[in-house]
Amino acid sequence: MFPLALVLARGRALSACSSSEPAASGSRTPAADTGAASSMPSPPPPPPPAPLTGLPVSSEDVLDRPVLAVKIDNHTAARPHVGLDRADVIYEEQVEGGITRFIALFHSRDASRVGPIRSARVNDISVLRDWGRPLLAYSGAARYVRDQLRTARLVRVPHATDWWRDRGRPAPHNLFAGTKILWRAARGTTATAPEALFSFGEVAAPPPGKAATASPGPDATGSPAVTPEPAWPRARTLRIPFAGSNWTAAWSYHAKTGLYRRSHGSAPHKLANGSRVTARNILVLHFKTRPPGPRAPHPQPEIIFEGSGKATLLRDGIRIDGRWSRANGRTTFTDGQGRPFVFAAGATWVELVPRGVPTRYA
Repeated sequence: MFPLALVLARGRALSACSSSEPAASGSRTPAADTGAASSMPSPPPPPPPAPLTGLPVSSEDVLDRPVLAVKIDNHTAARPHVGLDRADVIYEEQVEGGITRFIALFHSRDASRVGPIRSARVNDISVLRDWGRPLLAYSGAARYVRDQLRTARLVRVPHATDWWRDRGRPAPHNLFAGTKILWRAARGTTATAPEALFSFGEVAAPPPGKAATASPGPDATGSPAVTPEPAWPRARTLRIPFAGSNWTAAWSYHAKTGLYRRSHGSAPHKLANGSRVTARNILVLHFKTRPPGPRAPHPQPEIIFEGSGKATLLRDGIRIDGRWSRANGRTTFTDGQGRPFVFAAGATWVELVPRGVPTRYA
């Protein structure tokens, strides 16, 4: 862990004072009142926002800790999940049999309990290159995955004795840990704090389309017609059928809260505390894939997270299409005009969609 680079300025109140009363014996004579206003202390600047969400942080200390990535089981026996509502970013990846698992990234907030935790995959290494040198908490991995994890730019946090199993759930879908336990594994390691990957703010207006750039003619009254402002296409729902209804990622926009709500097919995705899984942003990334290596025990396609591919951002009920591009281990996301995607401040859910899996927007 590295010390926090941000140094907060601390002001001291300075004031001039005067008195018409004579000075007491042994006291200093007060300076004459010059009429100048007393200087006020400058408030310390606020800490930068959380790099993964763009939201204010509860404590500036969190800015200096590494990203904690936790592999989360999504088998039907692993539900309901715990702690996903405390993650800043969550990736959904397809594994063997078409089912999915999650990579939950924690940074600005803690979770006293998160899980169920399952095994690591090669795709996790590609995904986590964007987040400095993070921690990866997982339970087990195939030998060829362990070999690649040893040389990856991350810090491994495998199953440890201070994790626990929930005896009310079936094994192996019942392993849990708390984020404070997992972050302790970063002490004395080479884990580093992340740089911001997303830009946050108000979304830019879309470029005018052909209809908007055409010369408007007069309307029915003979007055010049007003060219409507261009608008991004609406996208209130998204469905990604990874494998049957149990692993169909379905999202619907709730305008009152500005959040997207997640379902497993038609069943609302609820956590153990009864809350619904939500996100401010849905980032859909499309990938080419390659067959797993010869030592892979599972027929999981490996995503090719190199070069570029199609990307779509959903926020505030609109859809922005563009491209993702990765060079030198950092990924950028741009719209059709080459402008960076601008995310709404809040949690982001990233859908990693392999070639051949359709996406349906409405």
